[in-house]
Amino acid sequence: IMYLRALDLTRHWIRLYNPDVDLAVRGTVEDLETWLQAAFVEKADAEMLLWHGYAWGSYINTAKDDMEAIADLEYAKAFVARSIELDPDYYNAAGYTFMGVATASEMAGDMEVAKVYFEKALARTERRALQIQLNMARYYAVKEGDRKLFDKLLTEVMDAEDPLPEARLANRMARVRAALYIENADQLF
Repeated sequence: IMYLRALDLTRHWIRLYNPDVDLAVRGTVEDLETWLQAAFVEKADAEMLLWHGYAWGSYINTAKDDMEAIADLEYAKAFVARSIELDPDYYNAAGYTFMGVATASEMAGDMEVAKVYFEKALARTERRALQIQLNMARYYAVKEGDRKLFDKLLTEVMDAEDPLPEARLANRMARVRAALYIENADQLF
């Protein structure tokens, strides 16, 4: 319910900016991408687009048994992709991280594409936003069966002191989750 509420709120936010959003998401993904290109052209637009795509993706992640929800993943990714085009660095390259997680999580996800997204996020943040390493370990390394990479990424998270003061809380949360993943690694592999 929480993610559905976030989806509704972010859709409303976009609707305040452009009331055609409801019509745009009823068409094809290609139509939505065309609309996003025309309707959102400012760097500042990246924020609302990222959070809408992120909320939608999070809802889909919790509704894995709902095929209708899963079918909407490409729509969520379209919002995030446009956000990246407008401001790839917004919120510590969160758009790239989202795309890496979403791509790696797909049934037949292209793992090379997922890896590229994670690597772009790592490069843009100089490896200082630890949520990226955490998510790359959990979604990319686990799916690839790469325990060595998994351990390396999570060790990097655990060993980091305070690499990005403006992301201090997120980085501390990443450390807590990394400890859980390390503790339960045998169940993941």
